Amino acid sequence: MKKLLSMLLCAVMTVTCIGAVPAHAASSDTRLRVGLTISGASTFAAPQLENVSGCKTGYTVGTVSGTAFSGSKSIASSALTVKLVNDAFQVSDTDSGSGADHIAIRPNSTLTWFKGYKWYGDFVYRRASNGSITVINYVGVEDYVKGVLPYEIDPDWPAEAQKAQAVCARSFALGTHKHGSDYDLCNTTNCQVYLGANRATEASDAAVNATKGETLSYNGSSVIGYFYSSDGGATEDAANVWGGDYAYLKGKADPYEDPNKDKWTVTLTADEIQQKVKAAGYSIGKVANVQVTKRTATNNVAEVTVTDTDGKTVKLTRSSVRTVFGLKSINYSITANTAAT
Repeated sequence: MKKLLSMLLCAVMTVTCIGAVPAHAASSDTRLRVGLTISGASTFAAPQLENVSGCKTGYTVGTVSGTAFSGSKSIASSALTVKLVNDAFQVSDTDSGSGADHIAIRPNSTLTWFKGYKWYGDFVYRRASNGSITVINYVGVEDYVKGVLPYEIDPDWPAEAQKAQAVCARSFALGTHKHGSDYDLCNTTNCQVYLGANRATEASDAAVNATKGETLSYNGSSVIGYFYSSDGGATEDAANVWGGDYAYLKGKADPYEDPNKDKWTVTLTADEIQQKVKAAGYSIGKVANVQVTKRTATNNVAEVTVTDTDGKTVKLTRSSVRTVFGLKSINYSITANTAAT
């Protein structure tokens, strides 16, 4: 008989900025480098650009140093295809390729089509290890936030909610550069969703303009604008999730969210749990028991102990209590379903 373990989690759809910290002015001239993943693909065989109707046509091709663009060739075409030919970048209507590690393209148009989305800014193409091309959007922070806001919050929500989200998104973008030297942010939920101007509305753009340059700060220093769609009734100390003690990232009960509004169940067999624990780098035999062994002050899970049939234990803490099992929350309980086989 296999033991099934049910993990009950709670979630509701609200968006809240973590930490009651004031906004302060930051430079609105900052340019961000955003790696583009479209429909699950992060590299492309022959990425294409097309000027948006009603905008100027044409492009300037060149290189970048840091975030500074340097143009060397003008192209009148309204649409371009870039591909690697003999390991050199080839633009569709030019005869000579670039042997450098990248090529940069600045559209004359304000907005440019790429993979079905309209984007602000420039495009930099870099060789990927698989012989394809990584596309990076070099975009001003304010235009970037305009491409985040309608994807991270309903663009029909009240103006003040949109302004708050704009400040959070801007603070997150300026404070979170975790993708190494090639680019600062990705455009997926791994950072925050950024898909250009397709869903932008007059109201969402107005919220970005109204908060131009505003970011979150604590005691005069800029902070990262973490936000979420659900907290299950309480937030959590950063130290209990990522490690590190931040005075502005402390767990608080959320009186505005009903922890019982939405619940769901994840069911895992003992074999599945063993596989997940091993995949996370732990050594464990056949699983006999899994239980929550510690909770935080806000009743989130702080520790899960997995025990095998030989009595060996693995203790999961911080973010591992969620990520190892593939869960969406750290607010759950574990029960054994002994009736299942």
